[in-house]
Amino acid sequence: MEEKVHELVSEYKSGSLSRRQFLRRATLLLGGAAAANALLLAANGASIPEVARASGQLTPEASLPATMAATGQAADIETAVVQFAAGTSQAPGYLARPKGDGPFPAVVVIQEWWGVDDHIKSVVERFAGQGYAALAPDLYRGKVAKEPNDAQQLVMLMQMDQALKDVQGAVDYLAQQSYVSPKKPGVIGFCAGGRLAILMSYQGKNVGAVVAFYGSGANPSDDDLKNVSAPMLRIYGDQDQSNPIDKVSAWEPKLKEYGKISDIIVYKGAQHAFFNDTRSSYNKEAAQDAWKRTLDWFGKYLTESSAAATLAPTMMATRGG
Repeated sequence: MEEKVHELVSEYKSGSLSRRQFLRRATLLLGGAAAANALLLAANGASIPEVARASGQLTPEASLPATMAATGQAADIETAVVQFAAGTSQAPGYLARPKGDGPFPAVVVIQEWWGVDDHIKSVVERFAGQGYAALAPDLYRGKVAKEPNDAQQLVMLMQMDQALKDVQGAVDYLAQQSYVSPKKPGVIGFCAGGRLAILMSYQGKNVGAVVAFYGSGANPSDDDLKNVSAPMLRIYGDQDQSNPIDKVSAWEPKLKEYGKISDIIVYKGAQHAFFNDTRSSYNKEAAQDAWKRTLDWFGKYLTESSAAATLAPTMMATRGG
């Protein structure tokens, strides 16, 4: 067993395995998702307390949703491809959730411009391992890009109106499930998905909280910012050429003036797509901290029913990355 564990970790560190492939093999080898998540953290150099939390040996109240904090355990999960209403059409999505009846808080995960690839599926599964019902709507209807030119073509062909209907449909689908509570799911997006997540903060319905990673192209008006209805965390790297920090931080004074719950985190030395561990832009330190802050944000605003009604000043923080 020990030899097989070392071989698995070595393959992952060498880049031979994606995060999702590693987690699947580790789950089979170790007999559960909790142990697999703990091994992944250890392979990425996490601290002993973090590994202990993932394995269920230490209670992580600050990181896990309330439904899981009582035991401190990461969840054994199940996955499925589902269909849901998206406007007048049907959209597919990749769903992962803890086994059992719940209730579990829920989150919609919006793809990068690559599509619902192995990385996005792994993010969905990571949320499920932390006690969430997570759903990634497939905005490209099964297409996945491998090269930037293909990704650019797919995102340019994407109809923004339909994409928003897909995301809203995913929110509504989760809210309708008996195992989901509260009935206002969170929304998180990356790159092109980050833009959609920001749009959902003021155009979406029944959204409990939003986290947007480097949401390129979002340009809300003053009226849009006044209509923000969900606590919003925005995350960037200061080396991201597509998101000039002076521009994206300019919203904060207005959000503060309008009494919105908002925070912006900027990681020094981090590029665009720093969270994606399948890309050369991956920044492990920034990604790990951003994941913790994401869980903290959702853990607070998706489990406290009165949080969305609370008025709080906006904040801006710069983190070393």
